[in-house]
Amino acid sequence: MKENRMITISDKIYFNDENLMCDCDVMWFVYVRHDQPFVTQGGKCSKRNKTLSELVPQDFDCIDNVVPVQSCIVSQPVDLLCEFNYLTTNLIRWIHSRNGKFIREMNIDFVDKDTNTLHLPFCDHDDSGEYTCMLSTDYSLLPSLNRSVQLLVKATLELTRQTYCDTSKSIELNCTLQWVGAIPVSWIHSNAGETIRALEGKHINNSNILTIPFCNSQDTGDYTCRWKTDILGQTLMEKSTTLFVSGPPFFISHSTSVDGSDTVFSVTFFSKPFPNDPKWYFNNEPVALGTKFQQTTTYSIVQITQHHVLVNIEGFISNLTVHKAEFGLYKCVIMNSFGEVNQLFVIKQEHNTFSISTTEATTSSETTENSVTVIIAISSSVLGVVIVVICIIIFIRRISPKTSDRYNSTMPTRDEDSTYDSISMSNPSKRPDDQADYMEVF
Repeated sequence: MKENRMITISDKIYFNDENLMCDCDVMWFVYVRHDQPFVTQGGKCSKRNKTLSELVPQDFDCIDNVVPVQSCIVSQPVDLLCEFNYLTTNLIRWIHSRNGKFIREMNIDFVDKDTNTLHLPFCDHDDSGEYTCMLSTDYSLLPSLNRSVQLLVKATLELTRQTYCDTSKSIELNCTLQWVGAIPVSWIHSNAGETIRALEGKHINNSNILTIPFCNSQDTGDYTCRWKTDILGQTLMEKSTTLFVSGPPFFISHSTSVDGSDTVFSVTFFSKPFPNDPKWYFNNEPVALGTKFQQTTTYSIVQITQHHVLVNIEGFISNLTVHKAEFGLYKCVIMNSFGEVNQLFVIKQEHNTFSISTTEATTSSETTENSVTVIIAISSSVLGVVIVVICIIIFIRRISPKTSDRYNSTMPTRDEDSTYDSISMSNPSKRPDDQADYMEVF
């Protein structure tokens, strides 16, 4: 009232200022003294552009301790306040609505009668919406006051921050959101700042499940789970997990260069988990590092392809420098706990000139089980052939004496001292003359 000049004459109250300060003192003075006429000098309320008689409670920010928008976290408690310092009020009820549609009248047991505070012990997505505090007053021109607060329920996406798999397994990424009406949208796979692909998950209840069958190095990276939380789809909630894929190392590139009398063999490779020190061989013998052979291995940013997208990641480069390289086979072996991979370089002489060639890298762990299976299959086949050969030899030995006795005058016996196995021909045939002494095998 100090900032608005007021004069009381008889039973009338005059405000001399042309522009009234629209503060709470003026507002409540108007309503408390509603039985006395007010006269203004044609002035209007600054900011509202209304005359004094046109003022309504909504024109003033006089509701203490009331926040127009409040938020809460799922499963956490929240208090909605409704207090007035200028008027004596009595609570009528709290009303919960959403988008203009009535939902429920709040149970009085959740309201503090002294402060009119509404207490929600466990905030849930169903609690989102508008809450209206309805109060009664003792003034005839202001029978009731309705003050509303918008409650926003903040949901938390449940998704593991880091996930691990190896090349022999499949994996599921499970992203859960407790939000009424939320709709999952496609996952985004990215790595090192590059978007690689969009993937559709499976929507089950409140979960968006993405299955990655048989992880491989191309699946490494970040997977972002996304949910649409409004009808227009303009509001998205998202959270990411990083997938680490372990497996045998692999070569990205290789090269050979010649600098005077030095030949440099180089391989670029990637390994997750961390590899052992690369091993270099010459003609299948480990190289002896010194003046003849020098080896270096360093970190490097390398470029790999993930589902047709080029991505820069941290890898390794290993070099073998050979002084006065000789003809032969040079081999680089990279190993980690999941397997090993080999890269071959061949130096040979063609038409009195040196020729350096490479062969495709081979991995020894594609898997060990497959190798064992092949070995067993080959062994079984060889064993079968051996058994058949033995049977034929036994059969020939049985029928050979009969044939030898019949043709003894024309077929000489083998020398017992020969280096070959001798065949006994001393047993005459016991079969009748009309029985065949041999079998034809077709």
